[in-house]
Amino acid sequence: MTVTIDWNTLVINVPKADLSVVQTSPEVREMDLDWFRLQLKDIEDDEVGICFPDTHSHNTEVTIAGVVLARVIEIINDYTVTFEDGNYSVNLIGANSNVMDVTNKNYVSTRSWNSAGLTYPGDFDVPAIAGAVWDEDVADHDTMGTFGERVGKKLLTLAKFIGLK
Repeated sequence: MTVTIDWNTLVINVPKADLSVVQTSPEVREMDLDWFRLQLKDIEDDEVGICFPDTHSHNTEVTIAGVVLARVIEIINDYTVTFEDGNYSVNLIGANSNVMDVTNKNYVSTRSWNSAGLTYPGDFDVPAIAGAVWDEDVADHDTMGTFGERVGKKLLTLAKFIGLK
């Protein structure tokens, strides 16, 4: 199966089989939005599709001052998206988009992580950042007025309350 477009209703149909499985129970699949837009462009340049309005606009990743801003894909011209019905979720990855806004509702749950122009998450070593935050020495975070000082005071209050101090 492949992505199809019903030109009479302007509905873009996405078969479940075209989506990568990332979790089996509960079932979660993902759709790379750059792959999706390339599927749409392939359909648009066919003999039948070429006479219809574009399905989407696309702004690629842009590097500004060494920071990569995310790709943007917008479904336009009254097209809507229907995922093959079933009891599963679809993560929309690889770009900012309005796909969730134009999805025809059924039993499929769509999840988007639009970043409002933030950089592409692949640029960051998320586990290393999390490790650096969680492994930071607490003793260095007692400056007056900081979050670290506040947490320290709350923990001290709790320790006194339960009789540890």
